[in-house]
Amino acid sequence: MEQSPPESARITVAVTGATGYIGRVVVAKLLDAGASVVALSRRRPSAAADWRRYDLSEPLQQNALDGIDAVIHLAAQTHLGPFADTGIELAALDRLIEAAREHSPTLVFVSSQAAQANAPTGYGQAKWRCEQRVLAAGGIVVRPGQVYGGAEQGLFGTLCRLVRLSPAVPHFMPDPAIQPVHVEDLAEALIACATRPDVASGCYQIAAPLPVSFATFLKLLADIRFGRAVVGLPLPMRAIVSLADARYLPRSIVGIAQRLKSLSELPAMDTPASLAALHVELRPLRDGLCRSGRGRRRRLIDEARTLLRYVLRGPAPNDCIKHYVRAVEALYHREPLVLRPVFRRWPSLLAVADQPARRRRTADAAFWKRVDLATVCAETSVDTVSRFLIRDSHRRAGGIIMLGIRIFAEGCRQMAGLLAGARLDRLRPRTEHEPLI
Repeated sequence: MEQSPPESARITVAVTGATGYIGRVVVAKLLDAGASVVALSRRRPSAAADWRRYDLSEPLQQNALDGIDAVIHLAAQTHLGPFADTGIELAALDRLIEAAREHSPTLVFVSSQAAQANAPTGYGQAKWRCEQRVLAAGGIVVRPGQVYGGAEQGLFGTLCRLVRLSPAVPHFMPDPAIQPVHVEDLAEALIACATRPDVASGCYQIAAPLPVSFATFLKLLADIRFGRAVVGLPLPMRAIVSLADARYLPRSIVGIAQRLKSLSELPAMDTPASLAALHVELRPLRDGLCRSGRGRRRRLIDEARTLLRYVLRGPAPNDCIKHYVRAVEALYHREPLVLRPVFRRWPSLLAVADQPARRRRTADAAFWKRVDLATVCAETSVDTVSRFLIRDSHRRAGGIIMLGIRIFAEGCRQMAGLLAGARLDRLRPRTEHEPLI
């Protein structure tokens, strides 16, 4: 029997802000799913979608929602930041709600994590008022966390430029926590809200269940996306936030202070119920930060190069790397180790974490298994087996000296393991789901 097409393939979805950071991804995914898409935006999109002009400050065209089954409302004055005219956005939303009453499409409004009745900024308060109007009209509200990934646009583009050009990133004290969500995962959630009839009216929170500090997010972004190691520059958050209401400072500085004020007071979101209701599974942050958004295999290749270089004391040939990656994919569910940048740059430092005394107690830990796997891959390769042998007579003296050095180094490691094994074990690479012991 032939399978029925997905829900999205049988409806027409309008997307406001279709040329924006999130809108482009939503439109592309809808088109890939076979849906009819109407782009409501000021500029004609590059995607193969029908276009109807839409501007927040202008009246809604009479035919804007003709034949529309669902509307995903993304349009906002993002280029003005905290100085956006919230009155214009509220008036535009009222016009959209009124038109939705006549045409009866599903209305999906993309709000903000900052939305609260008593939010510290006017932006958060305005988003909360918008939410109330959408819910009263029977629509759906989606609150995303910190959106990242994909094209370097919007706030994510600003953060990318910061970590690409600067040797240091701000480490606020206290450091605010964010709940990231990849732009493609958010798009999947929005499409589910717009196309699935079983999604009820309500507020859905889409972000990682466990928050991460803002400084950690920036350091991971620099490391994974740009291959850069950056340091945290301590900055007093309260002193900077106090500038949010200053009238004597330049508008740009006040705008940054207002953004940070909103960031420092973000309410935590309880997201598992919303993710389960929409059947959305978020990708791990380290995978999403790669340019492709699916960096698991790349991380496995980096892991293979690092561990094989540690075992071989030199670069590994490509066949060893391929064998290692295929073995991890087959045996360990493709879950890579979390390797610190210092270990990837200088693999020999893994000897600090490779403590035999701890290995006997935690023999099932992923790191030990991966080191053993790297050793097997190295020993079974024709190109590397010679590194384990001392064949030429003129090299025997050097080999004996190296053997003595390694015996001495192993003795030092054994002593370090006895004196500070538990502390050093915290440096051991782990998978993302492996706890500290």
